[in-house]
Amino acid sequence: MQSGKRAKEQIWYMILLLPGFAIFAFSVIIPFVSGIRVSFTNWDGLGQTMNYVGLKNYLLLFRSEDFWNATKHSFYFAVLITAANNILSLAVALGLNRKFRGRGILRTAFFFPTCLSTVLAAFIWSFLFRESLAPLFGGISLLGNYKTVIPGIVIIALWNGLGINVVIYLAGLSNIPKELYEAAKVDGVNAWQNLKSITIPLLMPSITVCVTMTLIGGLKEFATTMATTGGGPGKGSEMVSIYIYKNLYSYYQAGYGQAVAIAFVLILIVCGGILSKILRSREVEA
Repeated sequence: MQSGKRAKEQIWYMILLLPGFAIFAFSVIIPFVSGIRVSFTNWDGLGQTMNYVGLKNYLLLFRSEDFWNATKHSFYFAVLITAANNILSLAVALGLNRKFRGRGILRTAFFFPTCLSTVLAAFIWSFLFRESLAPLFGGISLLGNYKTVIPGIVIIALWNGLGINVVIYLAGLSNIPKELYEAAKVDGVNAWQNLKSITIPLLMPSITVCVTMTLIGGLKEFATTMATTGGGPGKGSEMVSIYIYKNLYSYYQAGYGQAVAIAFVLILIVCGGILSKILRSREVEA
């Protein structure tokens, strides 16, 4: 009787999961499988002709200087945004976790930019860099300088997305038992020792989520860069996602573009898996 009831529950779970799985399959799995097939052809993305070229596209991308430059830009951006976002969002969360007047308003203020579209955030900061902040950098916008364009995009993405990690860290901080801090206070432990010995170890699940999510999101960066610079100046901010986009829709090399996309997906899976495994090994239970 009990087993029959459990079987019915499992069936209902499967039924409820079907719509979500169908959407995921239609929007992710099927295009990904189709993209693998296209990556072995010379298809231009428009015509009906699709000739099989074997591994030519993959061999070409590994010899392409543009691909490796785009990969370098993507990793540079991802490392910068991951470090800046997580350090700053954790600091903000620690500050907002305390009780003080106006805490609710400040929480809303830090989360509000995430409600704005990427394009709007890019427009606002492009204007600020060009009209208000340019005098601080010799009259040149951060986005117009080859050496500073990626840090400039990091600032925009940081402002636009900081609130999400702040919320995750606040949720993690709320789950840390207050008794641990009270006991540490009795033992004369200072704030730095509290952070190092209690907060960080017990916050590792949240850190794992935030760091992994931010790094993978940084490697996939497209919208902010496309809206601000389009990969310029002089390909100085051309990420892999933009490199793929240009090959698919500007250069009409869909086969090669798909090969780059497949290769980069594998890189994302490997990087995300390794990072997640390293961080999870450091997690402890409260």
